[in-house]
Amino acid sequence: MKNWRNNPIFIGGHRKSGTTLIPCLFDGHSQVVSLPYDSGFFYGFYPVCNNKKLTESDKVDLAVKYLCKNDFVDQLKIAGKYKEIKKKLDLLEKIFRAEFSSSTKTPKQALICFVKTFNKIFNDKENSPNNWLQKTTSSEIYAKEIFEWFPNAKFINIIRDPRDNFASLKSGWEKLYSLRTNDSRELIQSMIDRGKLCMELAKLNSKRFGKEKYMILKFEDLVSDPKKYLRKICNFIEINYDEKLLQPTVLGSHWKGNNLEEKNFNGISASNLNKWETRISDPEAHLIEFYFKDLMKHFNYQTKFDINQQTDAAVNHYNWYNKNQSFKV
Repeated sequence: MKNWRNNPIFIGGHRKSGTTLIPCLFDGHSQVVSLPYDSGFFYGFYPVCNNKKLTESDKVDLAVKYLCKNDFVDQLKIAGKYKEIKKKLDLLEKIFRAEFSSSTKTPKQALICFVKTFNKIFNDKENSPNNWLQKTTSSEIYAKEIFEWFPNAKFINIIRDPRDNFASLKSGWEKLYSLRTNDSRELIQSMIDRGKLCMELAKLNSKRFGKEKYMILKFEDLVSDPKKYLRKICNFIEINYDEKLLQPTVLGSHWKGNNLEEKNFNGISASNLNKWETRISDPEAHLIEFYFKDLMKHFNYQTKFDINQQTDAAVNHYNWYNKNQSFKV
């Protein structure tokens, strides 16, 4: 695989902003080894992998947990591929474990070993591509490290109207997030903390690293005019456009999307664009606009409510937050 390590493409952005769609669209492209799922590498493995309390064996187990299992199994089940390739999954874990165990066990080596193993097991193309693509939500936080590890890397940062982004998160409250906390306001606080940081970093990283290396892609643009923006992505990562890109897949099988309301999509869908007004409450929208209004203006998302409504929502939310947080001095 000549030079395959030298051309990585990283996909980042806040969760439920459309980040998983990109690797699934590139799943079948002949010039890319695409990991069609969220690897969990940057939020699960990387922040703790250098903890001195971890043994070498612990570090390997942690890498296996996030890279070989995690979201990969979920996406395979959505695509109806899990039972069919269970043996390959077992082989993926076995070979990756051996490869990473014999390496220097740096975070960079974890990625290299995994992509090499994934390509070996799942890539049935005649010629191994020179590019590989992986997605982890919020990986834009670690853009500096990414470009230090891989000077030729390209980064695509997905952004979405934060009100629609929160609406997507909220749609998973009963099924998923209510199992983690008993107060839905924790979910909007997470949107304020992490979602705002992700949009701030999209703006700052693009300026810091340059548009030749760092691309900002609005989810709304991609799903509204997929041919146009997929061509732009292909030009950015310097590969050929292919009509196959218009159909998202996981290891060649149709991908139904990872909608938290369990809706199945036939392909690239714009059905949830600008639906926040019917999916979240006005006070929630007021609050998001208060915290995101400057970023929304920067990225050409129009606010709807006046500053007094936004401010009242922020005060009410702070009163809740202040009563429900325990501060340790």
